[in-house]
Amino acid sequence: MLNADVYGLEGKTAVVTGSGSGIGRSTATEMAKAGANIVIAEMQPGSAEETAVMVRDLGRRALVVATDVTSAESVAAMMSLALREFGSVDVLVNNVGGLGAHPRKTTIVDLDLAEWESLLRLNLTSQFICCKAFITYLIENERQGAIVNISSLAALVPYETSVVYGAAKAGVVSMTQTLASE
Repeated sequence: MLNADVYGLEGKTAVVTGSGSGIGRSTATEMAKAGANIVIAEMQPGSAEETAVMVRDLGRRALVVATDVTSAESVAAMMSLALREFGSVDVLVNNVGGLGAHPRKTTIVDLDLAEWESLLRLNLTSQFICCKAFITYLIENERQGAIVNISSLAALVPYETSVVYGAAKAGVVSMTQTLASE
C-alpha cells in the first residue's frame, strides 16, 4: 500500500497502461489512494470501467481511454485526451505485457518470426512508444515526471520456453537504465 505522504501524488495525474486488471488495476487504485487522478489506458472497456469505478470510489478522477500501446498513433491520442481532461500528466506506469495470444511454452525451434515480433512489440516496443510520447511531452512543456516500467524476473533468470518474453523483459530493464542515464 502506498503512503500518500511519502509519494506525494496528491493532485498529480498518472497514466497506467493495462490497468483493467491485475498488477495494473492494483497500481491504479494504490496511486489513487495516494492522491493521483488516473488515466486508465486499456484495450478492454469492461474491465477498464471497473477500475474507473474503483478509482472514483476513492475520491479521485478517472479517465478511461481505449489504447493500443503497440501503436504510436493510439498512444498519442491517449496522451492528447489525458492532457485535455487533466491539464498535465505527471507519471507513466508501463504495465502492459504478457504472452498475448501465443502459446505459453514455445521453444525457439517452434517460434516463428511473426510470433517473435508480435511478443517483442507487446512487451518491449510498447514501452518504448509510451516512454517516447511521455518524455517528449515533458521536454516540450519543461515539466518533470516519473516513469515506472514493469519488467519481470524473466529479464534476469532464464526460463525454458520463454526466449522471446525473457529477451523482451531484459530489453525493458536495459532501456529503463539507459533512459535514467539520459
